[in-house]
Amino acid sequence: MKKVTALGALGLAGALLGLQVILGLEYTAGGTLGTQVGMVLAMVTLAALPVFIEAARRYGLPLLSWALVVPFVAFLAYSLPATTGRTGEIKETKVSAANDVARIRDDIQRTTVTLDWARKDWMTECGTGEGKKCRAKRNTVQALEDRVAKLETDLKKAPAAHGDLGSDLWAWATGADAATVRKVSVLAFAIGMDFAIWALIWLATSLLTAPIRSANDNVQTSFATPEPLPPATAIPPKIKGENIVDWTREFRKVHKRDPKWPEVKAQFPEASKTTAWRRVKAA
Repeated sequence: MKKVTALGALGLAGALLGLQVILGLEYTAGGTLGTQVGMVLAMVTLAALPVFIEAARRYGLPLLSWALVVPFVAFLAYSLPATTGRTGEIKETKVSAANDVARIRDDIQRTTVTLDWARKDWMTECGTGEGKKCRAKRNTVQALEDRVAKLETDLKKAPAAHGDLGSDLWAWATGADAATVRKVSVLAFAIGMDFAIWALIWLATSLLTAPIRSANDNVQTSFATPEPLPPATAIPPKIKGENIVDWTREFRKVHKRDPKWPEVKAQFPEASKTTAWRRVKAA
């Protein structure tokens, strides 16, 4: 389960990193090659730094961990504007396009009203015959018709503009203005993506490098809380032996059983539980 979780975290982090790199390249489009490569390397390094920070922490190098935190924070500050900038540009472009379409429609409506009035005025003036004023009013009508035709052409050429309905809805729900909602959402997206990338990689690193229980962990539980000892005859000094193995063999001869941990500890106070257990089993 640990491995599956770690691989899933790495896969998701890789996908988010790919999206972040694409946004960064779009943001630096038109810039120099060094600018674009620097942006990509900064984002990749930012994603990889948690691996090295975790490794330094596990190897007991706290100063190195904090030293690696410095470039992490620096690259985070460098990459956030790229992600927020591109996302913000997209949102603002949609809003700008929607505003342009709304302005064209408003111009068409106002010009059409003026054209209707000008036509009536022209017909009234020219009802008694064509004169100087009649020709002037006819030219006015023609200019307004040309204006309406041009605006309608511009409207057809304009791209489909849906605006930023999501920001408008949140602005209505929260009482904030739509521009503020857009800025907050862009910041939240960029910060969330950056932190998700390094947190997922950190999680995967921790899971994949978690210590595995060894046989020694189970050995140490062999000398758990000792059971009450049956009465035993003290071992004469002459059969103590020079090491645990010899001593255990003599102990079995006298007591017909293996020694308990407290008995071993009493004779060999400097021996560890693991060492004592192994020597007793080897005897």
